Amino acid sequence: MRYYLTGNFQYDLGVYGLKKILDFFGEPYQSDDFYIEIDKKPEEILELIILRLVSQKSGNYFLEKVASTLFKDDNKKVEKIFKEKTVSFIDLNLEEVVKNKKNLKDVIKNLSLPIYKFLSENLTEKSFSQKDIEDILWNKAVNLLNNILLNFQADMNVRGEDTLQKAINKLYKDIEDKTCSFCQQHKGKRITRDTFFFAPAQFNAFWFGEPSIFICPYCLVSNLAITQSFTFLGNELNAVVIYRTNLNDLENLNEGLKISDIGEITKRIIDYEKLKLKKDGSIKELQILEFYLDSQNPKLDFYFLTEKTIKNLIKLENELEKLYTNYKNSLFGYVKSKKGYEVVNLSKEILNAIANNQKLIILVQKFLKFALMSENFRQKNVKNPPVKGFYIDVLLYILKMHFILEEALGMDMYDSFKEYGQFLRGRVYSSLSEDGDINWNTFNNKIISLANSFLDASKGTFDQFMETLTRVMISYDAPIDSNLLSMIRKDSYKDIATTIALSVMTRKPEEKVEKENEKTVKENSL
Repeated sequence: MRYYLTGNFQYDLGVYGLKKILDFFGEPYQSDDFYIEIDKKPEEILELIILRLVSQKSGNYFLEKVASTLFKDDNKKVEKIFKEKTVSFIDLNLEEVVKNKKNLKDVIKNLSLPIYKFLSENLTEKSFSQKDIEDILWNKAVNLLNNILLNFQADMNVRGEDTLQKAINKLYKDIEDKTCSFCQQHKGKRITRDTFFFAPAQFNAFWFGEPSIFICPYCLVSNLAITQSFTFLGNELNAVVIYRTNLNDLENLNEGLKISDIGEITKRIIDYEKLKLKKDGSIKELQILEFYLDSQNPKLDFYFLTEKTIKNLIKLENELEKLYTNYKNSLFGYVKSKKGYEVVNLSKEILNAIANNQKLIILVQKFLKFALMSENFRQKNVKNPPVKGFYIDVLLYILKMHFILEEALGMDMYDSFKEYGQFLRGRVYSSLSEDGDINWNTFNNKIISLANSFLDASKGTFDQFMETLTRVMISYDAPIDSNLLSMIRKDSYKDIATTIALSVMTRKPEEKVEKENEKTVKENSL
């Protein structure tokens, strides 16, 4: 069977996932950038996929599954035994066993032995045989397919080798006298959610304009390998993949990728595309796909990167690396709702803005109000505030990236008005301090009020901004020199106002030290 990439991401990622499984087992195949060809039947491919899924679980995983099934009427005792999750109850390297055996029956036999021994010694209230355990293991191993295609093997009561046979039967069931829409080689069945990943009922735009799509057993089974192409973000629900219709690109962009947040994926893209640009002189578009694999509420987000947006990522290479290194734990905001806190992931927001050619200042202004509120709540030590996270220094750094991309503005403008914001913060401090003493609550309130004034001005007219700036200059004796004044234009005042708003909120290093010293003096005087 020869699998060609089609431009349909679900199908192509299944083919790439199958290629990875063949590589894992050292199985022979022919390939170039756009196809793989293998000499195996669908049922043989299916067994390899199940084996690979089994190898990615631990012995403890299957031990707990077996125990929960055997002792479902006494779950408390089972939970007590497995309470210490760090303990490895089953000393078995499943990946090594799977690679060596390459046969599901043999793997299950090897796995059942230590499980039987452990349960016989620790749960003696109920009699069971090793065959009972093998039958359950067949069920649990084959049913791993249901994590990929919902209800692919829907009969939860079947045990033993019949479980595998039922899955094989599903490949061939309901085949019609219609040619497969993907390979154009074999007869197929209509696509549904239990036969294809994110089936077309949800994403009709990617289905060749055809009213009905058919899939043959060969193409169906390859789709069960799709999750092998994913990089999981610290759990089994959130996954990402960088997609381009080229097997070599898919491998170079995704292989060995280890990230915990989608934003970190940009480093791999930047590194690879810089090499491609140097070698080929051009860049081709690609997509980042993010999956939320909840059976009840699955979700898929697309980030489409054109040549222009990839070049923008390359421009921001140093800033993005610093962002995901220095601010990695500060890239989240939380807004309270009736169901709890809704999470805002700024990594996703940045990626989405760049992918859609949206100016990053729009993102900054979108969350600046939350940042000011959050900072106020932090300073007052408010418990369970309506807004938390959204750090000022993170938004200021994102604003810096905006100035890098907007060449008409330039970094001189950013640096100059960032410095002016800090100067203005110092003037506020001077106006409130007497003999070196200052009421920090009053100071913080003044600063937040000042930042809000510039935030409002950034959303108003040019005249409104100039009125705000003039009032502030007079009130705090904070004049602006002619060089800075020449930068203030009708096409730049919003960027400038936002920069001042963020900068005036940013603490100076010496200010932090002074505040800590004051706290120490007060504590020592008690």
